[in-house]
Amino acid sequence: MKNMTISSNSRKGFDNGGGGIHCENSKPIMENLIIKSNSASHVRGAGIYCKYSDPTLKNVKILGNNNLEGYGGGFCCEHSSPTLLNVEISNNSANQGLGGGMCCIDESSPFLKDITISNNGGDMVYGAGLFCKDGSNPSLENVRIIDNKGAGIVCYNNSSPTLLNVTLSRNIWAYGIGGGGILCM
Repeated sequence: MKNMTISSNSRKGFDNGGGGIHCENSKPIMENLIIKSNSASHVRGAGIYCKYSDPTLKNVKILGNNNLEGYGGGFCCEHSSPTLLNVEISNNSANQGLGGGMCCIDESSPFLKDITISNNGGDMVYGAGLFCKDGSNPSLENVRIIDNKGAGIVCYNNSSPTLLNVTLSRNIWAYGIGGGGILCM
């Protein structure tokens, strides 16, 4: 996929996900995309959902997607290891869910380079910038995680990020235990 805008799509239900894009058992290359204003309810990934997939995203903007009671307002990967290069993940929300910007679950290990994750959040969201759980181990290089409401990075249940030249700034943790920048438990 190249040079496209994927906007204002919706996915509802209690299975899988992907309000804008759903990838399963695939390795697509997505370049110069804008994924915006998509919605999901009780599913995973309002903007993009990947299951058993290893996509490459280059020069992509994931903006203003909303997930109600689900995982990943902007992007959710499950059993997947996507590569994100020069990507902006901003103004997404996962109300009453996990990972307003990006959520990595079930042994997902994405590689993020030259990324901005900003202004993500929602009501009662955990890991507003990046949420990782169940053995997910993201690698972040030259990444800015700023102005997220619900903590910058949350890693839970045997998940460990690798950080190189990462800026965490002005993230707010408003719920329960933890730090605004990073919470690993």
